[in-house]
Amino acid sequence: HCATCGASLGTFQQDLFSKTADCIGCQTKKRAKMYLAGLPDPEEWEWERLSGFEQGFLTSVREQFGRKGNCTEKQYQVLERIWDKMNK
Repeated sequence: HCATCGASLGTFQQDLFSKTADCIGCQTKKRAKMYLAGLPDPEEWEWERLSGFEQGFLTSVREQFGRKGNCTEKQYQVLERIWDKMNK
């Protein structure tokens, strides 16, 4: 079972550091949370490196994540793309 949500695991990856297994959904949720925390806020100078779309997207997804605690697969893919751009 998933160490985070308790769901039955079909396909999972072993976390080598904590020796626990999370389902793909929980892994994605944790990564999205990390991306949102690590990407710039409007008060930071790096915010200007983001396009207008990316700025609006981050603001919107942060609000949604705060309310629902999750994002869609498409939103996750965009977050990942922005993360990669900012961490080149």
